[in-house]
Amino acid sequence: MSDRIKEWARTRVGRRGAFLLIFALAFAVLGIKAIIEPSVDDGRFVLYSFLPNYIRGVLWITPAAIAVFAACRTPPAKDIYGFVALIIPPTVLAASHLWSWVAHFLGATPYAFGWASAATWVLQIAIIVIAAGVEDMKPATRPLRSIEET
Repeated sequence: MSDRIKEWARTRVGRRGAFLLIFALAFAVLGIKAIIEPSVDDGRFVLYSFLPNYIRGVLWITPAAIAVFAACRTPPAKDIYGFVALIIPPTVLAASHLWSWVAHFLGATPYAFGWASAATWVLQIAIIVIAAGVEDMKPATRPLRSIEET
């Protein structure tokens, strides 16, 4: 990687921005997958699976785009709306899987493990919230060492 890219990433994006970019990439991939992959009703009664494919794709791709935009903003304090946007898709999925678990008790589905899937999405929300609370480090005053110098 060139020194210009390293310097830009270190001074402009920072750690919070890097987190936003990584999650934005993951969310964009999930959005593309949601658009391409056909919906299959497997009897689990997850509300998210009843949404049309293009809406599920927009649900993932829009927060990804907002996160990319927020990651490139300076100063880093203006990136909070990127973190807020990243919380939306996992919240929808957590609520959908939680509803599936409730539907199991109402007799609508034999799928009894909606709570476990909901807990997985809640943990992802927790990771995003923790990263949103971390302050970005100030750029180092010394230049970066290259591997050849060591």
